[in-house]
Order: sequence, then structure tokens, then C-alpha cells
Amino acid sequence: MSTGVVKIEVSLAGGGYSVGTGVVVDRGKVATACHVLRGGTRVAILFAGVRHGAVARNTSAEHDICVLQVPLLEARPAVLRPTSQLAIGEEVGAIGYSAGARVRFAHGAVARLHHYDDGVVVQGNAAFTSGASGGGLFDADRRLVGILMFRMRGAGPQYFAAPVEWITDGAGYTGSEAVDADIPGEPFWKRTPDRLPYFMRANMLMSEERWDDLRTLLSQWEIDEPSNAEPVFLLGELESHRGRIAQDPAEVQQ
Repeated sequence: MSTGVVKIEVSLAGGGYSVGTGVVVDRGKVATACHVLRGGTRVAILFAGVRHGAVARNTSAEHDICVLQVPLLEARPAVLRPTSQLAIGEEVGAIGYSAGARVRFAHGAVARLHHYDDGVVVQGNAAFTSGASGGGLFDADRRLVGILMFRMRGAGPQYFAAPVEWITDGAGYTGSEAVDADIPGEPFWKRTPDRLPYFMRANMLMSEERWDDLRTLLSQWEIDEPSNAEPVFLLGELESHRGRIAQDPAEVQQ
């Protein structure tokens, strides 16, 4: 089964180039993270030793998903599986061109699933570096379940992938544009801290062990998104954590 992973070369306006990763999701169509393309004047797709020019793109800047149109690309598309079908603890693998070198695979598992903007953002420990952005998160059957997107500071699993539903549903996409056009707007994960999605703010507070601030945030999240079970679940985790600390004198003294 083909993973459809390809290398992306972006010619920069100031000279030189940057490298990223993409995944073939349909005939002549490559999905990647929009931030891979920012600042570029030309975009080329490298597959099987051949360089193909991208002629246009469809852009969802909010989701950080761009779909490139590459008419001459003959690579077989990846098989897509809805990200919403993933389960916590399920084995996954990240595939991308880490550091712009050869394609690399990192094994991991799903740690959390964050419901956001009609999709499920995957948090796990399948590690990747900047050059792998736009690459693929695959399940055990090598089906594409996410697009590698960003990392956060902190202990534990801090690697995030966008849902494949954002590729296929067309939500938020502008019309077909030249690949060298400016990408307007900003992705959800690069906003100022007070404008980040709740799940990202909660993750930051947990990493910093700011438990009182976390409780306040979770209570507000529960009010603002009553149909989302995640703040309720995290409040339960927080109470359990506080209970363990109260029962462990060694932790209290630290």
C-alpha cells in the first residue's frame, strides 16, 4: 500500500529554498501544511527522482491545510481513513522528510484526541521535525489519518496532526490560487496565547503545572462548549491528580 508521501521544495523570495513534506491525496493533488509554503515563489514536488511543478493551490489558512495541484504527478494516492475513527492508545506512525534529508518513520501512539472546528486534532508521541511538516500520520494499516502540523513545548507527547476531514470537506478553502500568492490569515495554532483553542491553552497550563489556572480555564471551556466532553474529562483528571498529591507527603514537600 502506498503512503503517497512526497518531498516539497519551496523557492524563497530572498533566494535559497526550504524543504517540507506533502501527501498525495488524489490524482495530481498533494496536501501539505500551508506554513511549509509561506514566503515561497515557486513550489516543486519531488517523487521518484523527478521534480514536478505545482501550478495552483487551494488554501484553508485557519486550518493550515493547502492542497497543491500537480497535474503531471503520477504518484499513487494514500488511502485515507477518517481521523474521527482513531482511538486513544492506537498505534500510529509519522512519515516525513525530517531536517530535509531522507524520508523517516517514527512510531508512536495517540495520546489525546481534541475535537476542534468540526474535526479531531491528534496529539501523540510519533516524533517529527520541521522538515516533516505537511507529512503524514498513518495507522497500522498505513492509511492516512492526519497531516503532521506542529509541536508544543512540555513533557510527554507533544506532536500534533490535523484531521484528514479538513482536506476532504473543503471547509474554509479559498478558490484556486497561484502557488506564489501570499497566504492570508494565520493558522489556529500560531495565534497569541489568549486566542489559542482551549485544548492548546489547557495543554500549556498542564505542562507548566498551573493547576488553579487550569481549573478556571476548564470551567470556562465547559460553559463555552457544553457539547464537548474534553473539559469534563480533564477536570476529572485534575481532581485525581490533586488527590494523589494530597495523599503523598513526598510530593507535597517538593
